[in-house]
Amino acid sequence: MNGNAIAAQYINLKRQLFESYYGFLNGEQKKAVFQTQGQLLVLAGAGSGKTTVLVNRVGFIIKYGNAYHSEYVPNDVSPEMIAKMQGALSLPREELGEYLREFSHSPCPPWQVLAITFTNKAAKEIKDRLAKTFDD
Repeated sequence: MNGNAIAAQYINLKRQLFESYYGFLNGEQKKAVFQTQGQLLVLAGAGSGKTTVLVNRVGFIIKYGNAYHSEYVPNDVSPEMIAKMQGALSLPREELGEYLREFSHSPCPPWQVLAITFTNKAAKEIKDRLAKTFDD
């Protein structure tokens, strides 16, 4: 396998790993979570998962930055690394989340994130849910 093929496989597998980890979201929700550059307006009906999207997007930006869309491929990528990535697809969700940190690309410091909602109740809900996504 040549270098370009391994690089393409690396990027494809990395995205598959993120898709797997966020498999509980539907396609539109994943698109919103993985879109880390610029502003995002989420408009949807009651009970459609807006808060879930916001919490996961903020968590994604802080933990992984632009990892999903990044085309960065390490110089030392090898067939063994590709095999390890393929094996990671079967990891339990908790372990997969830790494994994904290897792909972080320009994560955002938490103090630079601004999320706005209409009510104090919704803000508290987002804050509480977001706190659960981080160990520290």
